[in-house]
Amino acid sequence: MCDKIKALLHMLIIFAVFFLADSFSIAMLKILDAGIFCTEIFYVCINILSVFIIIYLYSKYILKNSFTEIYLGKPLPSRQWCIIAFIMPAAIDIFYLFFIKGEFQWGNYPKSEIAYILLVVIFSSGLKTSVVEEILLRGLALSYLQKTFGKKAGILFANFLYISINLVYIDTYGWNKILLLVLAVFVQGTAYSLITCVTGSVWSAVTVHAMYNIISSNSNILQISSKETYFAICTYKLESRNWLLTGVPDWNSIDTAAPAITGHLVLIVLAVLYARKDNVKPVIY
Repeated sequence: MCDKIKALLHMLIIFAVFFLADSFSIAMLKILDAGIFCTEIFYVCINILSVFIIIYLYSKYILKNSFTEIYLGKPLPSRQWCIIAFIMPAAIDIFYLFFIKGEFQWGNYPKSEIAYILLVVIFSSGLKTSVVEEILLRGLALSYLQKTFGKKAGILFANFLYISINLVYIDTYGWNKILLLVLAVFVQGTAYSLITCVTGSVWSAVTVHAMYNIISSNSNILQISSKETYFAICTYKLESRNWLLTGVPDWNSIDTAAPAITGHLVLIVLAVLYARKDNVKPVIY
């Protein structure tokens, strides 16, 4: 019982670290008062660095674990997962562009704004989000929870933490919409957790997560939605209002749509197949 209470406290600490590190990064930017481009880079660097420092101190002096024991050591991203990281979100985009009716438009933005959009997508949405979420949730959280509750239950508890963090940002209401979001986040979390377990580190999952955020139709490079909700270099406005294609209505994300969920289900299947091929004991058996 004591170990399980410690594990739950561990989850609360990680939840707090996620938001405190972000708040600290924003506070530091106000002190630095840099230009818009430097501000974005500083924000990403400060956020990632602060999370790494906290994880290092926490794992070394509290958990008494090395980085390898919490999935933060080697191996680095494998070539096969790098290829998959590109193909999966690209396939989702192609599906919408070629098979779902919509209107394609180029954003009429000057080069400086396009450069800023690319900076935000690559560094913030891609690098910062994937690194911070993976090293905290699939690194520090997953490793400890699996030791306490077992491999299967550890993934479930890590997913619960992932869902809790995402619910903080939700800007829609209604149980049906929230349940759809929970389903999508659960599938994503399971996919990234299995990739981490199969490869032995978070870095392949970081790559898959980052490329999905950069290339997928939720980024500011290409926005695919039933309505334009934020500025992007190009947009594809869907004619359909079907939840299976648009995801949660009135929400600026198709992460909850069937194509995105299917893409992450494919990642789960691939992770299990690679586990069998490499004689790694699959955690879902």
